[in-house]
Amino acid sequence: MKKKTYLDLITKMIFILGVTTIILGLGPNIISAEENKPREMIDFGVELGILQKGTAKALINGYWVPSFTHEGYTMIALADLNNYGFDIKFDNELKKISVNKSEIKEVTGFDEEQIENKERSLIGKPMVHTNLSIYIGNRKIPCYAVEGSTFIYFNDLSLFGYLEWNSGTKEASLLLNDNIYKNDLQVELAGNKIINNNNSNIDLSLVHIWHNEKSKENTIVQDSVYEISENAIVEFNVDKFELHQKNIYLGTVVKGSNLLENPFYEQDLDYYQSKKIIGYALKLYKTPEEKLLSLVKPSIIIGTMKKAAGGFQNGEKVEILYAQSGYWYECKSLTTEKKGRIPWGSVDIPRDPPTNKNQMTKEEVESYANLKGFTSNTNYFVWTDLDRQMTHVLKKENGKWKLLRSMLSSTGKNITPTPRGSFTIKDRGAYFGKGYMCKNWVRIWGDYLYHSILMDVTGSYILETNVLGKRASQGCIRLSLENSKWFYNTVPTNTAVWIN
Repeated sequence: MKKKTYLDLITKMIFILGVTTIILGLGPNIISAEENKPREMIDFGVELGILQKGTAKALINGYWVPSFTHEGYTMIALADLNNYGFDIKFDNELKKISVNKSEIKEVTGFDEEQIENKERSLIGKPMVHTNLSIYIGNRKIPCYAVEGSTFIYFNDLSLFGYLEWNSGTKEASLLLNDNIYKNDLQVELAGNKIINNNNSNIDLSLVHIWHNEKSKENTIVQDSVYEISENAIVEFNVDKFELHQKNIYLGTVVKGSNLLENPFYEQDLDYYQSKKIIGYALKLYKTPEEKLLSLVKPSIIIGTMKKAAGGFQNGEKVEILYAQSGYWYECKSLTTEKKGRIPWGSVDIPRDPPTNKNQMTKEEVESYANLKGFTSNTNYFVWTDLDRQMTHVLKKENGKWKLLRSMLSSTGKNITPTPRGSFTIKDRGAYFGKGYMCKNWVRIWGDYLYHSILMDVTGSYILETNVLGKRASQGCIRLSLENSKWFYNTVPTNTAVWIN
């Protein structure tokens, strides 16, 4: 009997409901399913990064495009392409946006003032996961939502022309040409849906790709869907593969139909296995523990030195740790981690970020605290989430943290931030203030306190409204009058406090 090779043993064919699947590309380094935990896609609206000031100038046919930077890549707003010779088609039912080079539009661009205003208004804004799918032909490209706009990577437009990088001028230039990326297959992908735009029935050959984070290997699975009726919409299912539960799904490529092969098949296959796509997918698919941890982001304030001071260089990036309003900032260098104090006004500080409106559930708060293994010298634990402007008080019951109360808060503005880190509850008092009154103060460190919102000097009525849920203080953490009283009466001295 002929001895079977390793590939013979691992290659299998499965026939289910007229769909043929061939599993290929497995090697001796593939990790068994037991070594990987199931992965889930993160929720829509979860922050994936911050849109930064562009480090390169983007041009299409010589016209300047508003651009930004994320993790070293140039980013552009999808809607802006309407001014650069593209058609943007949105299908609300499929939640799909198709990008095509227009055959009639001319490149007009924006004037310099418009570009500078666009860039200024969006720098520093959070980039979040969106439920939209962006396609160039049948290539699904990464996208982010920023302040209601959809952003894509500039280099994904290379399918429409010649993309050149000039390291001297730091310019990324796209020259559009007539080699338009056309979908001659007359087949569209939209998520897990196949749309047959042919005037006849077709058989379609697909390829699904997964990435194993531990082994760094990619696995390719061939899939065939038969007898797709003309103008029909059918679905393919990647959930049926055990690979999908244990690995990172990178995407699906159309290999061809019984009528025509996909001329871009090899390009699309390489694209989905690129470093950029793997990195993007790793952000989207998490184990339950990773998904929970990804809900909580540290609110780090990054400033840029306007002049040399305190041992920091002009232009150096520093983290703003805390401040004395009008006098100084305590900073930490992002490159050397050196700490130092600099004069007020010597650093450029970004505007306050918007509050994250995606509040965590009671179960998520409890699971997060227990997963992180927080400890306290008392049976209580306090967590202030700067990103969401929420303060949670938990109590230990049967060895687990249980949420007692979540309270809308108002923490320090970026120019006078609330310090991040671990602290303990110290002394407390009934009130303080000159010309105003703050009630129920509880100290955590130095002059930083939990206390009520501002009231008149007699403590009879509230002076400020609509501040809770926003960064508004000089570093203290403000609570409603009712919540500050509860906090004052409930949380004992020496309780651990975590501010992120």
